[in-house]
Amino acid sequence: MSETSFLPILSQIDVERAAQLIHQAYAPPTTSTSPDDLKRLQHELFELQKRPEAWGLVIPFLEHSDSNVQFFGAHTAQVKIARDWYARMSSLYVF
Repeated sequence: MSETSFLPILSQIDVERAAQLIHQAYAPPTTSTSPDDLKRLQHELFELQKRPEAWGLVIPFLEHSDSNVQFFGAHTAQVKIARDWYARMSSLYVF
């Protein structure tokens, strides 16, 4: 695997918490899951992707056993590259 030391490293607890949100948001709906609950979970996940440390979710999520978590990891990589690539690279290197 290529060098990833430039990515933030999140604690296992933070990664598991984020994965749990994905499980709750994308699991088959139950009678106890309201549309408002789903909307809140999705909003929380999208807000999580906006944070600078969300780069640290990409590798653990891509290596996760659950396909929904893997997909969200790939989506997070795409979002972070599209929105934050220049800011992230300019914080690491002086151009």
